[in-house]
Amino acid sequence: MSRFDEEGFGTLEIIALIAMLMLPIFLVFASVSHIYRFYFPAMQKNTFHMLTFLALYAFVCGMEFLFPQTFIMQSIIKSVCKAVIVNLQFGKALIFFGMKHSIDIQIQRAMTCLRGHPPVSGYSANPIYLFGWMWYGGKIEVNKRLLQIITWREYFYTIGICINSYVVLMLEEYDLYNPDDTPWWKKGVVYLQISQFCLLICGVSGVQMSQKLLGPLIMPGMKVQKAHGRWAHRLWLFIFWMFCMDFLQNNIGILANKNWWKEYGNFVILLEHIPVILLWHFTNLPPKNELAKEIFANLETVDDFARMGVIGYYESPLLLNSGNLVDPQMSLQVTGGGSMDSPSIQPLNSTAIQDKESKRSPENNKTPQNDEAEEFNVDD
Repeated sequence: MSRFDEEGFGTLEIIALIAMLMLPIFLVFASVSHIYRFYFPAMQKNTFHMLTFLALYAFVCGMEFLFPQTFIMQSIIKSVCKAVIVNLQFGKALIFFGMKHSIDIQIQRAMTCLRGHPPVSGYSANPIYLFGWMWYGGKIEVNKRLLQIITWREYFYTIGICINSYVVLMLEEYDLYNPDDTPWWKKGVVYLQISQFCLLICGVSGVQMSQKLLGPLIMPGMKVQKAHGRWAHRLWLFIFWMFCMDFLQNNIGILANKNWWKEYGNFVILLEHIPVILLWHFTNLPPKNELAKEIFANLETVDDFARMGVIGYYESPLLLNSGNLVDPQMSLQVTGGGSMDSPSIQPLNSTAIQDKESKRSPENNKTPQNDEAEEFNVDD
């Protein structure tokens, strides 16, 4: 059974079809607009996958609205989409610390940049962060173990949300999920919503902690932030989607009017995703700059990325060359060549990060990227 069998082509059905057709058209537009803008395949892959799974989530909502009997299959796909989106958001920050490396190397490099970071508080006015980290107290040491805990939280969320959705579907099939005329403590919806909330806290609070630590180190220069957009804006858009649009809205709809939301809720979510996907696309789209591709292709070590303004060290977040990503031609002209193969801007592969860390001078608190400040500094 579908809505077409019951009501034919009504206004809502036509609107839903148009919205669903807009999604693949938009993905084609997004892929074309990214060709000359992204500097490294890992960045493009992460961002485009995020847009794809957001569009897939919205498309599935439309299919569930048009074909209500496919509820079980559509719910499984939506759960997988949520799990993938959380992992992509977490991985987006780590990409900048190792675009060609595995997650363990990315964490090791991130800790190199975080060296000297003071303990962070587990308390916050943000309820998701508070529920996720208040158990660790007011002082949480910033070390490799903390980043590993965040990584495991994302794994737990991915596995847990899929298992939770499977149990929901099984109880729904036998009318045990939210049956009428049944005491609340006998309804599966009560316990499964609590478990879903706990999983949400686990996953999203982990992403928030990673962004709190690593966000200020990603493109810290003011010129780069102005051109690429502030990192915090992307995080809040992700939290809005996960907490407000998905968890909060669905539960309020079910509690307020279960029958109405069950019939029209997916239609509402489908329409909401159109502006959200557009906003997500344009807030993650870097400025058009073909010259930056050549620069990124030759960046290897943490020092290479720090010199070009991609990342910073906690002890010296203001990078000496923060304008390069905005205008790479400027750096190429200053170094006297149009290629990254030029000796004056050759990647620092010959010197390990640990060696440079050991040579820091405590008197002037120099950081690895300060050693070549005069050579790479570009006056405004």
